[in-house]
Amino acid sequence: MPWSYFYAAGRDPIVLIAGIVIIILLIVIAIGNINLNCKDNKIKIAFYLAFFIQLIILIIDNYIVDFPLINIDARAHEAMGWFSYENNVNIGRGNYNYLIINPIYKLLKIRTAAIFGAINIIAHILISLNIYKIFNILKIEKKLKRFLMMIVILSPISLVMRAGLLREAIIILFASYSLKAFIEYVFYKNPFSIIKMFLYLTISSLFHSGTIFLTMGYFIYLLGGGKNQKILQWGILLVAVIGFILFKDQFLEKVGAGDVDKILAYNNSAELKSAGSVYLESITTNSLGQIVVFLPLFMFYFLYSPTPEMIRGVLDIITLLLNSSIYIYITIIGIKTYKKIRKNLSKREKQIVKALLFSALLTIAVFSVGTRNAGTAMRHRDKVLPFLIVIFAIIRNKYFIELRYRKIQKRDIGRDLNETN
Repeated sequence: MPWSYFYAAGRDPIVLIAGIVIIILLIVIAIGNINLNCKDNKIKIAFYLAFFIQLIILIIDNYIVDFPLINIDARAHEAMGWFSYENNVNIGRGNYNYLIINPIYKLLKIRTAAIFGAINIIAHILISLNIYKIFNILKIEKKLKRFLMMIVILSPISLVMRAGLLREAIIILFASYSLKAFIEYVFYKNPFSIIKMFLYLTISSLFHSGTIFLTMGYFIYLLGGGKNQKILQWGILLVAVIGFILFKDQFLEKVGAGDVDKILAYNNSAELKSAGSVYLESITTNSLGQIVVFLPLFMFYFLYSPTPEMIRGVLDIITLLLNSSIYIYITIIGIKTYKKIRKNLSKREKQIVKALLFSALLTIAVFSVGTRNAGTAMRHRDKVLPFLIVIFAIIRNKYFIELRYRKIQKRDIGRDLNETN
């Protein structure tokens, strides 16, 4: 039977009062952040609309009935967090429980899950603001920036998932800070930005080890600079190799802790294939080589599921239209645009695109091996969306600049011909 967090807390009036206080603080912090950091009024409206929608979801999910997409897993996290506090033990489903839920419940001593939804809503605002600041650094054209920010801010599935008690918002938040630090380093060459871009992704990987693979593109960039950077670059490579050797189990936890047998067992596990939105159910891998062979398929379905042949009902249609379509659009339009302007990209733009694309593809590959249903894929691919959006923004921005330049050229040629005549 569906139930709200308030119902689980015994409908305690103190929990209700605490929730009201949390919601008031959330409104103040959210509005303050939006007004302070966003100067574009149209984008600001999108922020306010997204916040209003998430606030409604938070209230429904916490005080009325569980909300779709943020019900089962979210309630499991919350229940174990409260159990840990009540029984003075530390159990849970990973570091999201150990580092976020359990400590907050120990601090508050009140079972008010609304605080976790509030934290995630603030995280969504900060993620979007980080991408907005990246667009400003990249000098993205105003119309393109507004269009892409609408996708970032108002993507419906992301809005829902980042309004509930799920770890994704925290993971993506630190990934977006890392991405911003990387772009800042590329443009301003501040060595402190190197520390930040790796530090933020390390924090992100505490909540899901698979995100550590997002750092790989940074190494590609750092190892591809000028001759005067070679000592620094090889030093970074040496640290990366040593770090991988020492911590490979943690790095490869997502695909079976680095053990081939465990990778195969996890890739073929009944748990992965048990969901209603399962894909590639008939594929069984018996070797690491077979995983490599099927990897393009795993990655394709991970990024675009549910695909049309998977449609079972209205929910799948909604997911395809509101989530999969974003990745399909970015891929198709991005590739078409890149073919037209690849020779005109600056060296810096090429380096950024290459680094971020490597990070995104490697991370997609890692997550796709451990994912066989559309619901899980939808949550996990949200982690690479900021990287894909920035790549798309650079490519489309160059296209629009070139288009505008050609129009100006034609206008000037036409004017010169008229003057000659």
